[in-house]
Amino acid sequence: MVISLVFFPLPARLNSDYSQTYYYRDGSLAWISLNHNDQYRTYVPLKKVSPYIKKGIVHYEDRFFYYHPGFNPLSIIRAFFQNVQSGQIVSGGSTITMQLARLSEPKSRNIWSKIIELLRAGQIESCFSKNKILEMYINLIPMGGNIEGIGAASYFYFGKTVKQLTFADSALLISISNSPEQNRPDLNPINARINREKVGKVIASLFQISQQDLVEILNKKIPDFKNSFSPDIIPLIERFQDFPAQPNRTLTIDPALQQFCLDIMVNQLLKLETYNGAVMVIDNQTQEILTYIGSPFYHLDQGGTKFNAANILRSPGSTLKPFIYARALETGIATQKMVLLDYPKDFYGYRPKNFSNKYHGLIPFDQSLILSLNIPAVYLTELLKEDGLKNVFIKCGMRNQAANLVNDDLSIALGSYPVTLENLVQLYSALANEGHYRDLVFTKKNTLHKDHSTKILSKESIYIISQILSELYRPDLPSSWEFSPDKPRVAFKTGTSYGFVDAWSIGYTPRYTIGVWVGNLNNRFTRILTGIHAAAPVLFNIINELERKNDQWFTKPEKVQTRQVCAVSGMPPNPFCSKTVTEYYISDISASELCHVHRRIVIDKASNKAISLNDIHKDGDYEDKIIEIWDQEIENFLTKTGKKSNYYLMGNYADIVSEDRITILSPQKNVSYIIDPDQTLYQQKIALKAAGFPDSKVFYWYVNHQYIGTSKANESIFYFPDEERAEISVIDSRNRKATIQIAIEFLKK
Repeated sequence: MVISLVFFPLPARLNSDYSQTYYYRDGSLAWISLNHNDQYRTYVPLKKVSPYIKKGIVHYEDRFFYYHPGFNPLSIIRAFFQNVQSGQIVSGGSTITMQLARLSEPKSRNIWSKIIELLRAGQIESCFSKNKILEMYINLIPMGGNIEGIGAASYFYFGKTVKQLTFADSALLISISNSPEQNRPDLNPINARINREKVGKVIASLFQISQQDLVEILNKKIPDFKNSFSPDIIPLIERFQDFPAQPNRTLTIDPALQQFCLDIMVNQLLKLETYNGAVMVIDNQTQEILTYIGSPFYHLDQGGTKFNAANILRSPGSTLKPFIYARALETGIATQKMVLLDYPKDFYGYRPKNFSNKYHGLIPFDQSLILSLNIPAVYLTELLKEDGLKNVFIKCGMRNQAANLVNDDLSIALGSYPVTLENLVQLYSALANEGHYRDLVFTKKNTLHKDHSTKILSKESIYIISQILSELYRPDLPSSWEFSPDKPRVAFKTGTSYGFVDAWSIGYTPRYTIGVWVGNLNNRFTRILTGIHAAAPVLFNIINELERKNDQWFTKPEKVQTRQVCAVSGMPPNPFCSKTVTEYYISDISASELCHVHRRIVIDKASNKAISLNDIHKDGDYEDKIIEIWDQEIENFLTKTGKKSNYYLMGNYADIVSEDRITILSPQKNVSYIIDPDQTLYQQKIALKAAGFPDSKVFYWYVNHQYIGTSKANESIFYFPDEERAEISVIDSRNRKATIQIAIEFLKK
């Protein structure tokens, strides 16, 4: 046998040249591609074939199939006499194995071909089991036109998988295999009905179907058209052209959700009078793609409809801003309520503008993200430098993209760096997975990518960002999600590219990430394509369907805590901050510097200027005043907007507002004190003295957090050190505080 296989190898068509067949996650057929011979031929394992086909075709075609060696002598003799009587070949006496041999290498029908067919049948029988031979036959028999095999035929004629075929369906398909063109139901429904009944009567007894039931079964309508595939799946199928071919693949796509999203997107695009859009839905737990629509109007020959918009590089608009803000939080350069600058500013020749051309001057960090302001995003990008989006791209493994990023290219914050919808949903799914960036999964048996996870952001910064993004204005709600209990909570971001040619909306919950793109692939300018109006309605129709009655939200990490901060500066309040708000912060990372905006000064009423604490005397007339002093750049902007600066109060004492606290006059900070054992202890005590405001009646002293005593203004108290380092703190009667560090050296005798 080895020698025969060397000199007479088996035909390749026996078990190759299959179409690439794609199934949805529920097992239904999604797509069959043409094979190299432009035929539809799917591979179906015998175990997945309906018993009506598996048993029926053997009973009708070759009931001794499991007993003969590849040919049936009695059938051949009977066929010989039938052919002699008719004067032509009307019967070949072929077994299933012989038919398989003929189908594997088609030849003209003559005696010599029949001999080769017999030899091939014996060769096949010696190489394969009976079940394997039956499987190959079922997958190769012609079924009309360019359809081969029961698998492809069951879809095109019935829209079913082979396992779902009924008795009537199976009888029809078995009859087609006898004379494919004459018995095709889409071309010859009368012939198809007659031959279905003929086959049904032969195999009915095999399945113990009564005559009465048989009549009822065979009265079912004959399908008179061929099914076709939904073209919306084509862009995803084309994504597999770069991967090794496989006979069968099961996609992760949920067909019901795919159709729902398609209907929503088509309706939206018709309203907007554009044909280009894309939708993706990801299961965050598995990274499986549940919906992938790259072209809702793929069946039309309109501008750009034959392109996969889900995998085309486009300007992301503002959709990358959350990653900039997250990096700012986790690097400690910003906190949730910290005030950012929002006014026209020149960044080394780059002059960005806000989308609305309106500016807020000073705005909290979270509100600047909610309003998607451009100036604060560029400002944070400038502060972060290579620790911003470039850092995120490198961690994602997008090193080629990161290599093209120049550290001082601040325009990336506003969408100058193109990405695909696939890129964005993968990035946003990391926000839903505590910062773990993972590959998208296209098939149920994920053989396309290795499953690996990369940490791109901290779970603490992501939690705060998710809280902020869930407060954005939603076009489907009256104000916010809290006031619509039937609507799920979702963190989302919209984006609009320059020229209004790309509109984005990306949202996520603990379970799903949804990405929507609507645009013009021809880059035609339009005013109607904005993220909030063009893309967001699609997003919320989908999320409302997926997360209906689900109120699950992200768990707050242990290091994310709440604190009160100054309502004006967003910094931890000093004693002069009159109003506070609550913010989330990251312990050990978020800045803890007290507010330096609110400052208390002493005004000399005679000069209406601030004076130094050392210049206060008993006969003067003074007034305490709490003022706001900003950095010079902010003060200049506020002055331009009509707000009077408080710098005029400062006179020559601008330095006195650099400290928001009282001053420790003795001891001096960062000084080393020496204790000599040869000197008396009384002579070596350290004086504690502080200067305060006019209302600083009493000072309370602490050394290394231990209470020492009290003193009055301009008075001292003394203490003897007993440790090598001392932290000395003083608090006045109005809770103003000052702290210094000193070192103590104890000499030995």
